[in-house]
Amino acid sequence: MERLRSLGVPVHTATEATGLARRAGGWRVTTDAGSHDAEVVAVALPADRAAALLGTATGAEATSRPGALRPITAHLGSFRPTAVTLVTLLVEAPGIGAGEAPVGSGVLVAPDVTRVRAKAMTHASAKWAHVAASLPPENHLLRLSYGGRGQPDDPAHLADDVLVDAALADAGRLLGQAPGTLTRRASLVTRWHHGLVRPLVGRRAALDAIDRALTEVPDLALLGGAVAGNGLLGVVTRSRTEAARTLD
Repeated sequence: MERLRSLGVPVHTATEATGLARRAGGWRVTTDAGSHDAEVVAVALPADRAAALLGTATGAEATSRPGALRPITAHLGSFRPTAVTLVTLLVEAPGIGAGEAPVGSGVLVAPDVTRVRAKAMTHASAKWAHVAASLPPENHLLRLSYGGRGQPDDPAHLADDVLVDAALADAGRLLGQAPGTLTRRASLVTRWHHGLVRPLVGRRAALDAIDRALTEVPDLALLGGAVAGNGLLGVVTRSRTEAARTLD
């Protein structure tokens, strides 16, 4: 963000975009704090919110082909975002190597496992060397995810402090540690109500249809996990592709 500001780009945080309209040479974006004109618009929102915003687009020449936005909004509106709750833990754990238990950088938990309530854990300080280098010796950064499985006793609904205790216990089990071995140094609970998209049957065909429709709207980029998938690599790759398509 500081890089953008250094280039003279106005940055508005905590400002909701509420409407889009065509104007000469680009778009007008209406927000809850006023309107802004742009040559290119990049929409990086959860699928349902992206569909709602694009559905507001007005103007007789909203695209080079009338109706091009309709398949985009229709497909986005059919996607089913799900909530996810992340618990990030900084723990002191003497004797755990960066690549030990689980082997590699994380683990997915099978739905039929009952002793662990998290659905996944990322061992961030094993995954990224720069994270490990920033931590004191024998400290580890872990990220556990909850929610989205539909159980009535889903731990994602717990109060933050109770959920952190549950996550610490889950982390110990996943790391093969005896109870009380991990010492919590810091924690953070992050709740994303539209954080993930369930990859249902037909999603690939829907994404292909969205991209075909976008070729008719050369000044509109569609970014984020809604269309790029649930992972940083896909999001970054998609962002570069869309930047090349809309800015070149």
